[in-house]
Amino acid sequence: MCGIAGIVSSSVSDEAFLKALSFISYRGPDDTGFFVKLDRETQKKVLLGINRLSIIDIQGGRQPMSSEDGNVVVVFNGEIYNFLEIRKRLESKHALRTNSDTEIIPHMWEEYRENMLDYFDGMFAIALYDSKKNILFLARDPFGEKPLYYSLSQSQFIFASEPKVIISLADFSTEPDFYAIAKYLFYGFIPSPHSPFYKIKKIPAGHYLIFDLKNWDIKIREYFQVKKIKARDYYGIQDINQKIKENLRVSVKRRLIADVPLGIFLSGGIDSSSVVAIASKFIKPKTFSISFYESSYDESSFAREISSFFGTDHTEYRM
Repeated sequence: MCGIAGIVSSSVSDEAFLKALSFISYRGPDDTGFFVKLDRETQKKVLLGINRLSIIDIQGGRQPMSSEDGNVVVVFNGEIYNFLEIRKRLESKHALRTNSDTEIIPHMWEEYRENMLDYFDGMFAIALYDSKKNILFLARDPFGEKPLYYSLSQSQFIFASEPKVIISLADFSTEPDFYAIAKYLFYGFIPSPHSPFYKIKKIPAGHYLIFDLKNWDIKIREYFQVKKIKARDYYGIQDINQKIKENLRVSVKRRLIADVPLGIFLSGGIDSSSVVAIASKFIKPKTFSISFYESSYDESSFAREISSFFGTDHTEYRM
């Protein structure tokens, strides 16, 4: 995971922003980068920052990353699994300089604006500054795997992977949201758009946010909905089985693209065992499991059995 953050303000210093960014340095221990620009039309300073965990194109994938003309700047937490297919779509129109999945984002924005999200298969939190349009664009993946919080006051717009960054930069009091806390006690999590703090909100999964620097307002739109699929009588069980297998194969294979070693958490259950079975067709997986001294909780024997069957490099931690 990476940690991203940004602020639009006329008063924030670079030093204060970098200090706030350091509060989530554990999210990305490999590199820290930031972008700063004075928006001429609004006379507001725009800062974007990232603590990066490097997975694809270790050197070339450094962020923030921009379009060829520098008008579009991106920080990005996550992975776009189908970026190789998208690169082919862009190569005839854009000069691609890296092998990173991040690089496709500014170029896809130039081509499709917010509709670019319809092309992405991945888990992501995206923050993009378009200096020509004087907007910040934020987006979360369809299922909300990557977090993204924001806050808007009369003088600041702030976003970050975690609320603590916003709290450290905010020019307002960060009072607790007792309604959200009650939801946590009831559900075990805080549903979007709430957060533990009254003036800090969370972008819902499958939504994007556009912050207009000139008008100083935000618009939030839903871009993803689970499609309702009607049952078809002519789909036999063999057709369904084959479709599931193919979707799983494509999904797992896309997630194996990396320039660092990969690991798979193996519990021995159906889900993780299926992932290991498919991954073993492409790589020799490194698998990890946890065993427990309390036998009623321990399923490590199933993990060892699956590891032995597929010949994985297995590590077991006992607790």
